[in-house]
Amino acid sequence: MSLDQIKSVAVIGAGDMGHGIAEVVLLAGYPVSLYDINTEAVEKGAGRIMASLEKLAEKGKVPVEGVEQIRSGLLKTTTDLAEAVGNADLVIEVIPEVLDLKQAMFAQLDELAPPHALLASNTSTMSITQIGACTGRPGQVLGLHFFNPAVLMKLVEVIRSRDTSDETIETGFAFGKKIGKVPVLVHRDTPGFIANRVNAAPTVLFQSIVERGEIEPEALDAFLMTVGMPMGPCELTDRKSVV
Repeated sequence: MSLDQIKSVAVIGAGDMGHGIAEVVLLAGYPVSLYDINTEAVEKGAGRIMASLEKLAEKGKVPVEGVEQIRSGLLKTTTDLAEAVGNADLVIEVIPEVLDLKQAMFAQLDELAPPHALLASNTSTMSITQIGACTGRPGQVLGLHFFNPAVLMKLVEVIRSRDTSDETIETGFAFGKKIGKVPVLVHRDTPGFIANRVNAAPTVLFQSIVERGEIEPEALDAFLMTVGMPMGPCELTDRKSVV
């Protein structure tokens, strides 16, 4: 499957990362079907997308007509998984970081998504190989790991499992560029991939400093944001725990 064949995207999970990824994809002009398990969650995610877009429009960073196009049809919400992925060419899973949940979800996606569709996980640490093994199309499964906040952060890790085909990884990489991100190819399906493996040591240090009571979490976050981090490590950890 090539980039030109991706016409519609489904995002599974409307939380912090899911709604942000959906917004990025919408801004690139793709129709997005946003799914979550209940109406409250999916509508909250959609509301956050529109609120963010309106702020961007007020600042002149996106055209007002583009926001209206998203509001009037490009963004669809649903609590029906079959409806969400039934016509998708690319599915991006953004559910909690629990391997059993992801494997169960991918087994369902494999049954419900079109045979040609690519299935991507936004996991930040888990094995794409193990996730893809729960499907009948492991060659079409890859990792697309965005960073929080997805609208602002440019990096996307494009992760190859032991089974991912060359065509799938090339399409995933091209998609990352198409939506305005800076894709980095991860050749080995190792825990934490690249960024989180690099960040593991400083994260342990930050946690140790906080646990010793040398600084409050909010103060640590505020300081690190003054030196260029878009989000402090304590807030980032909190957000990861709830997706």
